[in-house]
This record gives sequence, structure tokens and C-alpha cells, in this order.
Amino acid sequence: MVRIGGWNINRPTSPAPSGNLSGMKRGFVVISMVLVLPHLGAVAAETLDLPNQNALTSWRDLPGYTSEPTDLSKIEAVQIRCADQNLMPTHPAQTGKLYHLFRSNRYDHMKLSAEDYACRIGLPKVRAGVPARCGRADTAYDVIISDLYQDSCGNFYRGFIRRQYVQRDETVATLFSAGRMVYQNPRSSIPNDMITGKPYAVPVNEFVLISGLLEGDQEIIARAKVSD
Repeated sequence: MVRIGGWNINRPTSPAPSGNLSGMKRGFVVISMVLVLPHLGAVAAETLDLPNQNALTSWRDLPGYTSEPTDLSKIEAVQIRCADQNLMPTHPAQTGKLYHLFRSNRYDHMKLSAEDYACRIGLPKVRAGVPARCGRADTAYDVIISDLYQDSCGNFYRGFIRRQYVQRDETVATLFSAGRMVYQNPRSSIPNDMITGKPYAVPVNEFVLISGLLEGDQEIIARAKVSD
């Protein structure tokens, strides 16, 4: 079974069980960098978990991927009203998932060597002693996703997770809601024919923001409970 979700799919924090996509390794060192996104308020003050940050260019919003609300500074953060500081998805499917930030940043290949992690295609070495240059650079993405959760005391919330990754690391897991999971359909011979699995708990500190329910969320939960 493949577990999907958690904070930053592509950043290993501990050895992962076999088949666990959340433990996928990357070959670079993380460098700290504070983001400034006024329309996101305090949510934006997070470490940028990307390789070769000196070669990043400018961020470009991809509004066609996002849904309201995108101004997270207007969303009131709430405290978990339960001693258990873990949240469970309200239901297995991602029917409540929203994208509040989706932006890309193409690396400057002139600032990368062929050996840099953000280089997709390296050029042949011109002469001995001179690092081979990068011919084609990767693209970085910065995404904030939210979905619906509940605590063990029965209170409902919307939890927001941030994912930062380069395109070469993207898998079916990368933009999956935290706490949800899928696995290969054992009755299908088609690769990546996935079916929904059992949800798992997400520690509160993995969310960049936790709010009360937004308009329409209660109805989504009610419909999901009926279908379950």
C-alpha cells in the first residue's frame, strides 16, 4: 500500500517504509529562505525547501489552478479544541481539496552546472578543469493545498499544507491531500490505476494554517458521510 500526504512529499525526514512515497530522497541540500507574500500573511513566512536557490528567477502565479480564497491573510487561524493534537481527514476522498497558491519558477540554466540538481540536461564538458554547463533547467513549484479534517473530539477544521518541489520530483503523491492515501488496484494490470485507501492522522504541526470550516464545507462533509 502506498501512503500519500504529510508535509512536503519530497523531503525525507526519517527512513521510509518500503513503498512509502513520502520518504522519497532528493540529492540536494536545503537552504533556508524566507518568502514574502503579502496576500498570504503569516502563512508565507516559511522556509523555501528547494535546491539551487541562487539560480531561481521570478515566481509566476498560475491562477488557473487556484480557487478561492487565495487571500489567506483574511482567514482566521484557530486552535485545536482537543487534547489530541492530530487531525484525521473527515472522509477518504479529496472532494474538499482546494488550491490557494500555485506558482512556478523556472531556474536560470546559466547559473547552473551540469551536476546541479536543478539541471535537467547537462552539456558536454568543454575542457578539463571547467565544470560542464547546464543546457536545460528544471522548474520549481510552490503550492498551498487545503482539505477537510476533524479532531478526535469531533470538531471540524480546514487544514492548509504547503508543498514546494521541483518538477523532476513530482509523483502522484506530490499534490495529494495530507492524510489521504491511495494504492494500486490489485485487480487492474494498468500501472497507476489507483483506488482510495484508509485515511491516516496528520500531526497539527504539519499544517501551515488551520481554520474553521469555509462556506460549503459542512455540506461536503455531510455528502461524504452519506456516501461512505
